[in-house]
Amino acid sequence: MPRQNRVTPYGELIAMPDRGMFWGNRGALLDREGRLARYSRGHAWVICVLSFRGRRRQQWMPGRLTELYFLDEATALAAGHRPCGECRYRDYQAFKRAWAPGGRAPVITPRATVAALAAGYRPVIHPSALISS
Repeated sequence: MPRQNRVTPYGELIAMPDRGMFWGNRGALLDREGRLARYSRGHAWVICVLSFRGRRRQQWMPGRLTELYFLDEATALAAGHRPCGECRYRDYQAFKRAWAPGGRAPVITPRATVAALAAGYRPVIHPSALISS
């Protein structure tokens, strides 16, 4: 049975067997028994690559960062995450340069992300989203 570790563009955590193109976290979300206990903890919501410098993590450990997965970067941005400053340093720098809050629009995506997109930051899109019918 898949874990509730996939993030939708609305920021919801759902159970789905596919990992997606990126992972990120919202802090330690599990209780002592390893069950999902909260939506977020902290403000450093990042978007990381699945593989970086051969690092390995034990998945879903209580008291540690809870791994969440995104179909693509556009989904992660819509859910309120930003590129990681370590494993995605160039993207993080481009995102920071593009982040200069401008006009207003009614959206669910955080203002910082909307500003970065408006200024030219281009997220990685899952190949399935690019297929036209």
